[in-house]
Amino acid sequence: MTDLLLKEKFDSEGYVVLPSVIDPDLCREARTRSWNIVNDFAPDNVTAPFTTDPNKRYVDRYFLDSARAISVFYEDPDIVGGEIRRPNKIGHALHERDDFFSRFARLPAIQGAVASLGIQSPKLIQSMVVFKTADGGGSVNWHRDATFLYAEPYPILGIWIALEPAALENGCLQVYPRSHLGELDTRYIRQSDDSCLFKKLSDSSPSSHQASAIEVDTGSMVLMHGHLAHASMPNRSSRSRLAFTLHVLDGRSHYASDNWLRSSADAPFNGF
Repeated sequence: MTDLLLKEKFDSEGYVVLPSVIDPDLCREARTRSWNIVNDFAPDNVTAPFTTDPNKRYVDRYFLDSARAISVFYEDPDIVGGEIRRPNKIGHALHERDDFFSRFARLPAIQGAVASLGIQSPKLIQSMVVFKTADGGGSVNWHRDATFLYAEPYPILGIWIALEPAALENGCLQVYPRSHLGELDTRYIRQSDDSCLFKKLSDSSPSSHQASAIEVDTGSMVLMHGHLAHASMPNRSSRSRLAFTLHVLDGRSHYASDNWLRSSADAPFNGF
């Protein structure tokens, strides 16, 4: 696919899939590094579980400090049969704090994909490894990345990379095509006292769209507009499904100062 066709599809649908563009051996190394991080994580560092459910979302200093750190989050015990240390994700600054993932986030294939969309002076805002462990990995509710990482006039770009095969049975990524064309309905705002809340902006909803499941092989990359609604279902299979995600800011955009994730003088947003 030429850069022009890729951008046309991205602008029209809100996302584009680039099949098997990352070396599977690198993806295997990424999985190994992810599990090493989780396994080396000190037991007394267990904190509240991570959830995308706005009714159960918990914010503490550990969560806020994860913006510029490597932090492990766990599945909600209520969902995974009482387990308290089943990994949900690692976030949110792997691209800055871990040597392997710093290189992974800056692979030529990723840089080329970003450039093909016309993004200028890109800044790397957030990176994660998202786990869906076998036989019970949790779901990710429908959401838009711009809800949490708001920028204008050019919204955040989401990059999702399959570190192992993703299918419906093990909770592949799902999207609402063209939902990026509607208004952003909600923002997640960090207040002056460091508490966070959801602020309703409009009655726009992606529910009128038809969901598309993105079933891909290892090393495939999905580029998503910041306003595209997406989700993933629970993993009820015996196969895990790990993914690496990266969020990129166009250097011409203003990154909202009331986003939960912030830079600082000693930890700025850096480029490739």
